[in-house]
Amino acid sequence: MKYQSLVPILSAIALSLGATLTINPFSYAQERTFTCGTAKDRTTGKQVPATLVSTPRGNIPLILWVNNFPSGTPQQRCQEISTRFQQFADNHLLKYLRAGTVNNQPVLCVGTSKGGVCPDKNVLITLPPETNANLILAQLLDLRRHAARKPLRLSGGTVFYVDRELYVDMEDFIKIITESDGSDDGTN
Repeated sequence: MKYQSLVPILSAIALSLGATLTINPFSYAQERTFTCGTAKDRTTGKQVPATLVSTPRGNIPLILWVNNFPSGTPQQRCQEISTRFQQFADNHLLKYLRAGTVNNQPVLCVGTSKGGVCPDKNVLITLPPETNANLILAQLLDLRRHAARKPLRLSGGTVFYVDRELYVDMEDFIKIITESDGSDDGTN
């Protein structure tokens, strides 16, 4: 009799533990924070504004802001874009970073699915007319440097094309840069 009364209690405990241990697919991304800080530019050796992403290994530079944009200094762009990254992450929209076009202008935008158009509300950066958005995306994320450390999977992996637009799976990309040897990143 005593054992039968324990069954519902043990079942409730097991269910509670199971629910606690279940990993939410968004939990890893929700813990990320994007901030504007500084990191060492490997070309010049100087500290420059950088969009940083928090990881278990610490803050990792995601974008180094070394060029002036028509709409602001590197520091201003760093602040603005880092804030947008955080807003998109907070709203669970930062699955992919991609190149695209909005209002006949090249843009970098975020999305939760492959294909389609860049919605106006998901624009991360509007680029000057005649700019190759695919090239800018590759340069901003410094894909070559990260590929030299660890291969970036192509064809549906970390970096891929859909309808001639470059996509980067952000969770995959952040995992790759987190796992790489970042001893010379020089973040602050």
